[in-house]
Amino acid sequence: MHVDRSGGTESSTALRVSGLIAVAAGVTNAVADFLLRGGPAPISAAEITSEGLGSVPFDLILAGSILGAAVLPLWMAALWPVFEALRPAGARSAAILVLLFGYGMAIVPGYHGAYVLYGTGYWLDGLDDAGPSTGEAIERMLAHHDALLF
Repeated sequence: MHVDRSGGTESSTALRVSGLIAVAAGVTNAVADFLLRGGPAPISAAEITSEGLGSVPFDLILAGSILGAAVLPLWMAALWPVFEALRPAGARSAAILVLLFGYGMAIVPGYHGAYVLYGTGYWLDGLDDAGPSTGEAIERMLAHHDALLF
């Protein structure tokens, strides 16, 4: 949908709603991060290890993971104002940049969703009867994570 730059209200209202969706996506991601770090007694990002993440209640890890992953449709809807802002430079150039930006925005919710797997692995690693295979599984999972992001 192209923005009616002649002062039409229907397109500009839809663009504003899309901008508000972007704000909602940002706030939702902030809440997901808050939950993943342990809520009111947060751990630092450096403490997301078997000891640190293992101390965060699993319910918070699960809620933060789901919330962070569920925000993906909001982020995709938020790309429209970016496209409209870049459209004067050319629709093709704007589309290429927005698709690249959208790819990056799609990775972040997937990363949030992976925390439930990390939390489960760290929780299992903390069990007294967890064998060495649990630690090996966590190492493989983290190596796979690093290969995807870096």
